[in-house]
This record gives sequence, C-alpha cells and structure tokens, in this order.
Amino acid sequence: MSVNVTPPDRARTRDEAFADWIAGAEPGWLECRTQNRHLLEGITGRKTDLEVDRKQGVVLATETCPRCSTTVTQVIGLHDGYLQSVYGRPRYEYPEGYTLPPDATEGGVMSREQRAILRHELVAIALERMNGKRR
Repeated sequence: MSVNVTPPDRARTRDEAFADWIAGAEPGWLECRTQNRHLLEGITGRKTDLEVDRKQGVVLATETCPRCSTTVTQVIGLHDGYLQSVYGRPRYEYPEGYTLPPDATEGGVMSREQRAILRHELVAIALERMNGKRR
C-alpha cells in the first residue's frame, strides 16, 4: 500500500513520490527491488506449480517469490522448450503497491541513487531488528 504524505494541493516531486512509496513498502519488496531479482527455485523447485496443457502444447510453470509475493509464470512449449509468452519472457504479477507510482521514477526505471536509498532503508531495518525493535 502506498502512503501519500504530500499535501493534496500540489503535485509531488519525484523524491516525494519515491519517499511516499518507501513509507508503505514491505521490506521484502525493497529486497527484491534492490537486488533486481526474486527468490525462485525454478522449474524443478518443490514450490513450482506445473500445469500441462496438451491442447495448447504448453507447460505453465508458476512460482511465487517468498520474499515479496510476486508470482512468476513461464509458458513453455511442451515440444520445443521455447517460452511462448509475449516477447518470450515470463509473466510477472506483482502484489498491490509493489510497483512504484509513475511520478516516483524517470521513465519507470529506478535511478542508481534511488537503489542506494532502498539499500540504506534496508540497513536501517536490519539494524532495528538487530537491536530488538521490530519493523
């Protein structure tokens, strides 16, 4: 869930929009966003759901990241192994609030500085937990 701390009578700056997003972000979201990857076991993983559709000639391999709850689905050709989805890539379904609002980034991509801010936030969370404070 995104939290808006900017007064409603003016547009948020990019930094304010980013800060608002961080305020409502789950720590697992920050972990996946800073590392640019999800914790997935892969097609042969115990938690991967495989669905065979012989009529369409595909296997759907679906897995959910335990850290951020993003669901990743690969549509794989049953006879040739090629990814059959749009652009030959897996499909991602993100939990509500996971993606940044359009005004928080430039062109939808986090900057180097924004990734540094996320890592700094994660360090603060880790230090709080280490000192016995839960966040």
